[in-house]
Amino acid sequence: MNEFFSLGNQSDLNLNNFSWEEKVFGFDECRGRAALEKSNFRPEDFEESEIFIRELVQNALDAKDRSSEELSEKPVVISIKYCEIDMPHRKVYKSMFPSTLKEWLVASGDLEKNYATKFEALVLSDYGTHGLEEEDWKKYFFGSGKGHTSSKINKSLGSKNQGKVAIWALSTIWSVFCKTHLPNGEIKGQGQCLMSEWVELDNGDKKRSPDAYYKRKDSEIMDVKEISTLEKVFKIKKRSDKEFGTDFILLEAIKTPYENIIQSILKNWAIPIAEGKLEFKVDDQDLNRKNIYQLIDLHKNKLGEINSEYIKFCLESRLGSERVVSYELRNDLSIEKLRERILSVDHFTDDINAENLFEDFNNNKIVEVKFYPRLNFKKKPASQQHAFSVFVTKREDQLDESEKKNKSFGLILRDYQVLWGEVNKISKASKSRDDIYFLINSCEDKFEYLMKLFEEPSHLNFNQKNIKFDSSLVPYERNNATSNLSIFRQSANKLINYMLGADIKDEPNFFSSLFPYVFEDEKTIKKPKPKTIIDDPKPNPPVINVKSKSKPAINIDQIKDTIRIKSTKDYEWNHGDRFTVDFAASSLEGSKDPFKEYSIFDFDFSDSSRFRIPVESGCDVLTCERNVMLFEALDKEFEIVIQGFHPHWGYTTRYRYKNIQKDESEVQ
Repeated sequence: MNEFFSLGNQSDLNLNNFSWEEKVFGFDECRGRAALEKSNFRPEDFEESEIFIRELVQNALDAKDRSSEELSEKPVVISIKYCEIDMPHRKVYKSMFPSTLKEWLVASGDLEKNYATKFEALVLSDYGTHGLEEEDWKKYFFGSGKGHTSSKINKSLGSKNQGKVAIWALSTIWSVFCKTHLPNGEIKGQGQCLMSEWVELDNGDKKRSPDAYYKRKDSEIMDVKEISTLEKVFKIKKRSDKEFGTDFILLEAIKTPYENIIQSILKNWAIPIAEGKLEFKVDDQDLNRKNIYQLIDLHKNKLGEINSEYIKFCLESRLGSERVVSYELRNDLSIEKLRERILSVDHFTDDINAENLFEDFNNNKIVEVKFYPRLNFKKKPASQQHAFSVFVTKREDQLDESEKKNKSFGLILRDYQVLWGEVNKISKASKSRDDIYFLINSCEDKFEYLMKLFEEPSHLNFNQKNIKFDSSLVPYERNNATSNLSIFRQSANKLINYMLGADIKDEPNFFSSLFPYVFEDEKTIKKPKPKTIIDDPKPNPPVINVKSKSKPAINIDQIKDTIRIKSTKDYEWNHGDRFTVDFAASSLEGSKDPFKEYSIFDFDFSDSSRFRIPVESGCDVLTCERNVMLFEALDKEFEIVIQGFHPHWGYTTRYRYKNIQKDESEVQ
């Protein structure tokens, strides 16, 4: 890994055939990208280094060389290293970042006029890939942010091909040079700078495009001298004739501690590393299947819920270990049947009830349920294959109470991509316990391609509005596609709620000493009092009809231990409607205010061992503590089911709602 050309004569080092080119258009001819891309890769709560690592690795995995069985078995290797340019080589570096480019960046508002060159670069190299082939080359350098759709049904380049911009984000001047080694023996080279604004020229008669290119005069094919220059200046490993792949050189690099880069890798790519599909060399630190668990344990305080036990569970699930017990849903179910809120025996190929699943769960097995959603296409027959699986197991690690951030935890994977923005949505059912691990894992190309189209450019979450179904390039039917997204997102919640249904037990003596139930045959019958006759009755006051300000928005019903909240047909939904519902045990005396009498000893919604929400449809529960629930309506029709109340108590409820945008309250 450390073979370099000798330095030789420094005067021979040059890139004289390369120069920066601006794209200038007449005022009415301006075309190309709008300068919007940079904001797409600064999501809240995620560092740019983490977004860049996610995109870099996904692109490398997409480009894996599968031209032979031997190459298919080898891992993709990625090298990440910062490089300070040695003094003898700074003349070459200045030719790549000349004063002309600096002037353009100042004019577009991307650089301060007094900016001092740092002479620092970040070099990213991938091995075991086929390099950037013609289609991908064009997307990297001419399709930035333009929303191109790949002609391949594969996992190429990311959402709307804007994802690769994440690599540029680690350059202060958003400038990258790319050298790619192709299986046909060609070695291509080109650079690009992404600026934020179109710049007016000639008193507004012309405009400079935000894209500038560092190109050879005659061809993209580099000669031996130019390749040697790059390898010497940026300390890049010389590749053999069979080592295909790409070297990215980020000029004026934003320096991120290697430790942070390693933690981003562990958080996002531990699964393919553990499976032997991916390896890293970060400066002098190797990350591979031999040391992955040691590194996870070393950095565990910075990885959130990711730990060695969870990654081992994912590997056992994906590779089909002896612990896995597989069940299948029927492959003839309609999309409407799969969208039902909770799974039932009718969904399975065999008569699989909740007790079967819960027994496997308690026996420390990994429960797998295979989903076969129907995919409808515009111009070809539907497909109904094994699209994804949900795996559930009981976590084994027992932490001391002082350390117990221990919560149930799970991830959703599209290919190897972890969609962190979806974690809260997919975890709602598992939160009723603190000992569940689960994984939603896609496994079929056409389904994965559909889910990729739904992804935001950052690959952190899905967006139902992300696909333009009217486009002829989108092969899927709209309603069926959005239903598949909903099923994929809710699959773990459906399975876990169904499985945990076997764990609900009726406890008739629960809190009976505090609130004794009075049975019907024990009630005393009170005789009605005789009416008092008034000789000189006064006339009754006039009857005033008090009309409610609005019709009821929700109905609340109780059946044994379950309370159901459901919107009424009269409810008129507005975006931003939030409901607050108060609960209290009905007062036995009848005359007291049950809400004033409420005590935390009656019940507390934050007790996850007792209360759970198996149904949460068309709304989002924001908080649920003590005896108060706050939720936001996301649709005209919504429903919430809460289980865990005492089956022999009656409960009183009241609610109010307001629109957080209008700030108008309704009390019912």
